[in-house]
Amino acid sequence: MAYSVQHVLTILGSVFFHLAVFKWFAAPVLRRLWPVFATLPADKQVSSQNYVMSLMHGAVAGGLACYAFLYSYVTTGQTVVSFNVKLWDVSTPVLQYWCTVTTGQTMYWCTVTTGQTMVSFDVKLRYDCPFVRHTACIVLGHTAVDLLLMLWYSPLRSREMAVHHVCALWAAYLGSVGPNALYYGNLGTMTELSSPFLNLRHILHNMGQKKSLLYKVNGVVLLVVFFLCRILTIPLWLSLRKHLGTDELYGAGLAVKLGLFVLFPLLNLLNVFWFSKICRAVYRGLFQPKAN
Repeated sequence: MAYSVQHVLTILGSVFFHLAVFKWFAAPVLRRLWPVFATLPADKQVSSQNYVMSLMHGAVAGGLACYAFLYSYVTTGQTVVSFNVKLWDVSTPVLQYWCTVTTGQTMYWCTVTTGQTMVSFDVKLRYDCPFVRHTACIVLGHTAVDLLLMLWYSPLRSREMAVHHVCALWAAYLGSVGPNALYYGNLGTMTELSSPFLNLRHILHNMGQKKSLLYKVNGVVLLVVFFLCRILTIPLWLSLRKHLGTDELYGAGLAVKLGLFVLFPLLNLLNVFWFSKICRAVYRGLFQPKAN
């Protein structure tokens, strides 16, 4: 598949939106909330504006991905069945959905099999979900803007972030251009839910609010949300084992297979590493000052 006009418009809209936030929205808001922003060095002003842009992107993209994960809809003639997710069940190793009884329909994520009021499923690898693809288009637009800003503003340049953004650009392209493992791509996008709190932490640090109550509370919230959307979701990737050696995986293409078995596992390892660092930082922020 290729991009439709709607996908192109979503990408262009994302590019314009994030540029507008960086150029015209971030600075006035920061000056209003923290007057000290006007006295900061130019490099900290630029980085703070970039954090605001990334904060808003994380809230939008992460929120949309979370909605797509938690709520899916199946149309059966005139009947629409809503599925609410149940992440874990001790009696079965697979994910389950509670719903009214339906028979043999196909959801975005899976093929539905009935059993009383409980519906279990095996995750599909290749299918088309317009909602998830448009969310990937938003991520693609933001990542492209962030890379351009890194080229334009030297304070934003970072080797680690450049590598991260190139990988994100690759993953967003794969998720937006066609029906390529959208369930797993959506799991990757859902990790953006922690970005607003991470970027707010950087903003507060730049504004000299490191000892404020807001900084400490935000650190705890960051820890919890990071665990929920980046660590707790790692076992969901184990459903990939059912696709090993299948024609569906064989036809997915080399780029998709590299993303599934190289890129995302590395990102999950990085998430575990970053989570350990966040735990230590939150512990120091909450308890060490009292000890001193």
